[in-house]
Amino acid sequence: MIDLDVFSDLICPWCYIGGRRLQRAVGIVTERTGQEFRIRHHAFELNPAMPTVGVDRRTYRSEKFGSWERSRQLDAATVLAGRDEGIAFDYEAITRTPNTRAGHRLIALAEQSAQSSAAMADRLLVAYFSEGQDIGDVDVLARIGKEMGLGDDVAAQLTDPAVETAVAEDEQLAEYIGLRGVPLLIIGDRALNGAVDTDTLVEILQRHPGAGRRRVRERSVLAVTTVPDIESVGVVGGSLGGLFQAVALTELGLDVTVWERSSGRPDDRGAGIVLQPSVAWFLNMFCGVDPDRISVPVTHRQFFSRDGRSHHTLMRQQMISWGALYTSLRDRLDPARYHDGQQVTALASRHDGVDVHLGDTVHSVDLAIIADGSASRHRGLVAPDSAPRYAGYVAYRGVIGEADLTEDLSAVFRDRFSFYDGDRTQFLCYFIPGEFGTTTPGKRRMNWVWYVRADAAGLDRITTDRNGTAHGLSLPPGLIAPRVHDELLYRTRRLLPEPMRELVEHTREPFAQAILDGWVTRMRNDRMLLTGDAAFVVRPHTAASAEKAAADAITLFTALQQVPSLDGALRAWEKNRLAEGMALYRHGVGLGHRLGLGGPATPAAAAGPTG
Repeated sequence: MIDLDVFSDLICPWCYIGGRRLQRAVGIVTERTGQEFRIRHHAFELNPAMPTVGVDRRTYRSEKFGSWERSRQLDAATVLAGRDEGIAFDYEAITRTPNTRAGHRLIALAEQSAQSSAAMADRLLVAYFSEGQDIGDVDVLARIGKEMGLGDDVAAQLTDPAVETAVAEDEQLAEYIGLRGVPLLIIGDRALNGAVDTDTLVEILQRHPGAGRRRVRERSVLAVTTVPDIESVGVVGGSLGGLFQAVALTELGLDVTVWERSSGRPDDRGAGIVLQPSVAWFLNMFCGVDPDRISVPVTHRQFFSRDGRSHHTLMRQQMISWGALYTSLRDRLDPARYHDGQQVTALASRHDGVDVHLGDTVHSVDLAIIADGSASRHRGLVAPDSAPRYAGYVAYRGVIGEADLTEDLSAVFRDRFSFYDGDRTQFLCYFIPGEFGTTTPGKRRMNWVWYVRADAAGLDRITTDRNGTAHGLSLPPGLIAPRVHDELLYRTRRLLPEPMRELVEHTREPFAQAILDGWVTRMRNDRMLLTGDAAFVVRPHTAASAEKAAADAITLFTALQQVPSLDGALRAWEKNRLAEGMALYRHGVGLGHRLGLGGPATPAAAAGPTG
């Protein structure tokens, strides 16, 4: 009998999916080899401070993820993944997010009663995610316990100190090994993070006969194991997508080289980004950077009407600047690994790797990461005929020093993520870190974005600069043509509420970018991978572009760390990222249409790659 130890929580949908995949893998391996396994559940609370009675799910999830729309987007990704495992998520039936400690006690009670803790955990996940039951309610737990054969006095048994001790010991063990997220599967000396796909689990289980739990306390969740069949990685593109990958893969002990077409570091006038959980986790775990130190908190969302009146809703989020995020990633990377001003001209597959061409120079690597942005020059090597398409509108953007705002105007937006939704337009703004990443009030910057419809001819006019140079899909700061600037100010006076109008008028160097839609059906061609915006280009309403790039890197790090073969690791990575990328793409298109901005998509004009 081989023990498989699983740490999970009962409000984690990926624990539900991962558990079903593990059950299926165990069945396959047992049928093939006759080897028997025992799955043992261990308690982990994602929300240990949750009130005993739980909280309203919509309120809680909206605050945790920044908006209800973002929460539903994450739910949609799990619904798609769950279908393959025979799971029917019914999020509409769930009204409360429960405290899960009593549920973990019920699982521990099942274990102590010589029943399957895994079977009890699965039943509770079904009750919550598929039936909408409140699994923090002791009466509900008592009914489920009786159904699972624990007798009529389950409520009383849940108060047994031995049951609580078992849960506390699990959580102490989780803290000891540095666990920060679930699910986590431990097979002997190997720790597998996330809902690993069934094929990968089958391969691992077959290669680890006799694995038990003998060394679980010696295991660090992020400990690096030998990466199969790979020593060197070339990253094409040194913006955020490429940097996430380079930092993560360097942590695996790989020899990573980054080639970036542009010269020098970009200036720090870049726009703002909503700091999503994956990015915050990456900064903390891979860069040693406290995300709270380089981000600006907001406590409320503020919604304006055309006459300037507003109302608020409680919504805590963190805002970061593109520059602060870029600097944190770039500073983590050895400067000798990053080559700016060097354009990759071609990539060529070999039987055991990829040749990276920079003019007449060729570098051979075991794995090539294509991260050269939405206008990727090399996307077609992996996903032909997948060029992004113009969505029919642009984002005007501006950044203003907080010191340049009047105190009254600054106070209107302080601690707020502010919105105005007009007729087929949207304006939003929030404070971000200032120069050198400072978050000191008075030294921060105000970041604003204004989505405006524009046909192809309008896009060409907006992105042609004051010198008559056409930039294609974007217009850098400081180059807006006088006529376009005058049109922007005229539209501002005619359409925006007073406080937002003042922001635009205070902006010396507005810039612009075309909104694109891009999706792919492949992210891998042998040892070439697409990542970041070189793969899926999602609309900025999702606030998920940076998060998607971080998740691409985290998932690849995990797959290479955990899966015993390179091919298996890359297959698992691609399957995961395609599912989430498509869900984000569809979600962004839906948001654009709801705002009246989703015009007919047209092929995006060619633009220079970023790597």
